[in-house]
Amino acid sequence: MKIVISAMCHSAGIAVALKSYFPSWDVKPLPIYPYNDDERNKFCEELKSCDIWVTSSFYELAEKLDIRVLKAPLFQFSGFHPDLCYAKSKKTNELTLHPYNSRIPVWAFNNSINVYQAAKLYNERVYKTGEFNHEVQHGLGIHETPDAVF
Repeated sequence: MKIVISAMCHSAGIAVALKSYFPSWDVKPLPIYPYNDDERNKFCEELKSCDIWVTSSFYELAEKLDIRVLKAPLFQFSGFHPDLCYAKSKKTNELTLHPYNSRIPVWAFNNSINVYQAAKLYNERVYKTGEFNHEVQHGLGIHETPDAVF
């Protein structure tokens, strides 16, 4: 039995839970990013090989496939993503291929901060009580806009 999970940020958790219940099954999370035809085609090719697809969106991708689709509820808790932003390209002003981002790495990328230094920004000082701290946000040079630009 092959199961693919595409249910936003909780895909990996659902996959681990299913794998623990059914250890002999092939269960894996597969992020869903059908932002263009090429990405959509790659994703659909992967779906063709599964028996069950657990998803919280893009149900139409399975309409012509012989697979079972289980609709996972779409739920959101902003405490998981207190610094959410949608990244845009500086060159095109279009959303990037994978636009759902954390402001911290976007800022780090724009300011040539290496990955090890950027990782240190994920700490209590930055995330107090599960919320992105306004003072630290300004200290990092991140602006109020919901968009960030690469």
